[in-house]
Amino acid sequence: MANRFSFSEAIVNTSKVFGEAVGAYQKAKEQMLRKPEFVAGLADNSSGHGWNGGQISNIDSAQNRAMKNSWFYTGINMKAMDISAAKFGIFHNPSGIEDEGVPAEGHPFMKMIRRPNPYIGRSLLWQYTQWWMDLQGEAFWFIEPDGRDGLKGIWPLPSNSMDIEFTPDKKHIKSYILKLSQWYYIDPKYIVHFKYPNPMDFFRGLPPLVASILTVDADLAMKMWNGAFFGKDNVMPSAIVSLGSGDPDNLLDPKDVEKVAEELRNRYSAIERKTVITNANTMAVALLGYNAKDMDFLAGMQWNKEEILWSLGVPAGMVDKNSTEANAKVGNKIFKDNLWSLKNLLADEVTAQLLPFYSDELELRFEDDRIYDRDMELKEAVLAKEAMTREAWAEKYFDVVLKEGEVTMAEASREQAMEAKGQVAEASKDNPKEDIKKKSKNTSNVIPTVTKSIDDIQDVQDIDIQD
Repeated sequence: MANRFSFSEAIVNTSKVFGEAVGAYQKAKEQMLRKPEFVAGLADNSSGHGWNGGQISNIDSAQNRAMKNSWFYTGINMKAMDISAAKFGIFHNPSGIEDEGVPAEGHPFMKMIRRPNPYIGRSLLWQYTQWWMDLQGEAFWFIEPDGRDGLKGIWPLPSNSMDIEFTPDKKHIKSYILKLSQWYYIDPKYIVHFKYPNPMDFFRGLPPLVASILTVDADLAMKMWNGAFFGKDNVMPSAIVSLGSGDPDNLLDPKDVEKVAEELRNRYSAIERKTVITNANTMAVALLGYNAKDMDFLAGMQWNKEEILWSLGVPAGMVDKNSTEANAKVGNKIFKDNLWSLKNLLADEVTAQLLPFYSDELELRFEDDRIYDRDMELKEAVLAKEAMTREAWAEKYFDVVLKEGEVTMAEASREQAMEAKGQVAEASKDNPKEDIKKKSKNTSNVIPTVTKSIDDIQDVQDIDIQD
């Protein structure tokens, strides 16, 4: 009995130890999953509804004014159209290492985003998203569930109507609030929240409009002044007719002046022009204030244009009438580089917030459409060839995987050409010119040709055969 009692007691003690170990593991796991305490502080610092670094007048009014500015509109539209035309795909990448993984062919997300909902297509979805990114600093997608743990569609939401509600402890986002004619509280797992970094508010985006609104307002004011200058009854007359009797003390009869004016109107259609008719021997005009030239008006508008476009990441040289071809090419390269970073930001948010509905091992990638100096790359490849193994060289510069000992077409052709050259050299010892010509012709079918592959930079200068 004593042994049986001791055995039972041992089982109880062992179970207790295992229970304490499991409990400690669960507590450690919960601690790992729990958000840090400072998240509550970040939530306290969040306005919950947008830019929190100070007033830019009224954000809605600022957005309306910005959309009326031709350069701000141009800059956003250039970015939106480029992003909407970009190619992208879904990749299965279990390792998470950049540039690894394989395309997920026929993935349902690609089918869904082709027609996100019954009212819009893929291009409009991306363009609408980018417009709000630049106006509000953030954009929102509602991903519609299909009722079977899957997704049915994507609905872009107006960013200026979105707010965030936090949990009481302010460690989690409780819901996103869509404020329309009535308020809708949306579960965060069904929202994809894109945003630019905002040092003043961790949870909300910072729009480029914050940095450019003063310039936008200045540019609009200059255009309004310019328009008013040429407005109705607000410009200098195109002609002044001064009538006089020759005697400063004796003015013409007003009836005679009106008769001359009527004659001008009837015979010369002067009524269609800004014409002033005066009854005086002399007339002096004094301008009040500064004219457009004195204010350097056009230079000021040029400065506004460049600052507005640069705030959006669009080099002004791309749309400058005086740009040279070199300026335009450099500007286009900078523009593509800026957009590549933006595309990665958008892709990462889709990867982090939407694709986990399908799998944690999926990621969205845009096609790299940056502009490269191909000539410089080829020169670099030629120099690097001597310092690398042929297999590593081919993979790095031409994305061609060669097995050890494998020979490319160019290498095979080069060996044949060298052999033919040796035959020609041997024949030239006896100097029979006809034989040399004959052997030279026989080598024409083995001289390598230029192709758009690894064969491009094979050194074939030593096989140039001359008569």
